[in-house]
Amino acid sequence: MKFRLSILALTPLLLFGAELVKIDTGSLEGAVNDGVRVFKGIPYAAPPVGELRWKAPRPAARWQGDRKALEFGPGCWQPRNAPNLSEDCLYLNVYTPARDAKAKLPVMFWIHGGAFVSGSGSIYRGEKLAQQGVVLVTINYRLGPMGFFSHPLLSKESPRGVSGNYGLLDMIAALEWTKRNIARFGGDPSNVTIFGESAGAAAVHYLMGSPLSKGLFAKAIMESNPSAPPRRHLRERWYDVDPGETVGERVAAELKAGAAAALRAVEPKAVMAAMQKPGVGPSGTLMPLEPVIDGYVVPGDMDDIFEQGRQHKVPLILGANSDEGNLAVAVSVKARDALSFKQIVSQYYPRHADEIAALYPADTAEQYVAGMRRLSGDRSFVTAARWIAARHAKVAPVYLYYFSYVASSIKGKVPGAAHAAELPFVFQMPMAALGVPQFSPEDLKVAQAMSSMWAQFARSGNPNPSGSPVWPAYKPDADEYFEFGETLAAKKGLHLPATSVLSRVHDEMRAAKLPAAGNGK
Repeated sequence: MKFRLSILALTPLLLFGAELVKIDTGSLEGAVNDGVRVFKGIPYAAPPVGELRWKAPRPAARWQGDRKALEFGPGCWQPRNAPNLSEDCLYLNVYTPARDAKAKLPVMFWIHGGAFVSGSGSIYRGEKLAQQGVVLVTINYRLGPMGFFSHPLLSKESPRGVSGNYGLLDMIAALEWTKRNIARFGGDPSNVTIFGESAGAAAVHYLMGSPLSKGLFAKAIMESNPSAPPRRHLRERWYDVDPGETVGERVAAELKAGAAAALRAVEPKAVMAAMQKPGVGPSGTLMPLEPVIDGYVVPGDMDDIFEQGRQHKVPLILGANSDEGNLAVAVSVKARDALSFKQIVSQYYPRHADEIAALYPADTAEQYVAGMRRLSGDRSFVTAARWIAARHAKVAPVYLYYFSYVASSIKGKVPGAAHAAELPFVFQMPMAALGVPQFSPEDLKVAQAMSSMWAQFARSGNPNPSGSPVWPAYKPDADEYFEFGETLAAKKGLHLPATSVLSRVHDEMRAAKLPAAGNGK
């Protein structure tokens, strides 16, 4: 009878595929989906609420018994209508194909995009990517004013005398959690690849330059990093961009909050409303709410760090999509022709207007819109990727890509691969929000190729699996990149001569610390 009862007691676990893993804060009960063990909503830090708002993340509390890791934790507060949002949001998720802790599989650590104001790790289901033989970690991190708010009072109470990079500190805390615990899930803590898209790619960029992340990852992938200057500094004015603390003082004055405690008592939506008020909140960059150059988390201007070879010397994949400019097309003028195009260009590039306008024909309304899309994408994404690749190639292997494939469901309806269009293919996960409700056979081939290359890179630092078209390492003199398009092939000279001209403008602006050139807006 006792034997029979014990079997009955185990039956629910067997039926529902429950799995137990013990980590440093307690035992977790996960589940199995498509042959992958999945653990959701794992706290990697204490809730950053009350007195812990706008402070570096603190250790998560221990628990007794088996904690059910079957549901995603709340997403971080953000200024959009979405279910299950909270300031108590520092949770991560693990997808592992390993059956035991001895597997030592490569680890891929995903940082979501969303302009540092929206998104969550739960949006990206990781079963298919994990099936490539990797352990996948997806995370939440503080967003918007909860993650990137600077103020002299907050800096004063910090042991380091800085404020504003709480979202980055969350990512570092999650990487530290990964280093301590991922072996329990069959991952190799010495072989972690950080990867992200858009703001997530910008975060990868910052982490590559941060001394606080040293030794926490071995490889990196930036998908569509909006890395062109300017970047906001904590106390200095660069490129005519207001310092972070200056913005914080204006916001606090608008809220009539003269003390740190008073600021912490304000509802997040009120802080965001003040930040969005003209003349109060931040302006002057592509992503107004973002990390700041504080001399501690981010020790200096990112361009200077990469120019001087002070970044972490890890293998890197980076690239851009063919229609990145769908994000920020300038359509405010009524007349869309060559003259109005040149007027727009003159506002942002007064010293190079003729040269740049000549690169993008705009004699008709259609050419005008296409030119603005192409210029915006070239300026903020393609040129920036090439610039970083050329500098990082001096210290570590680099693989440059260009994603131009348009999914079958939207082919002929859009001019190219929009910002974030590669995400369904990296994760092998159709995303209706990106126009890909399901994969056609052609789509699936691209998805399988891309996700297998990402996984192969995580394994070895080289994205070339056997039997695939060769993706050569980037060398400035050869100028080769790999295109994920109708065909998968290596090519040369990505968006030349336009990117050559824009790279020169980039360097001139950096040297002179001139007012920003618009980031393609």
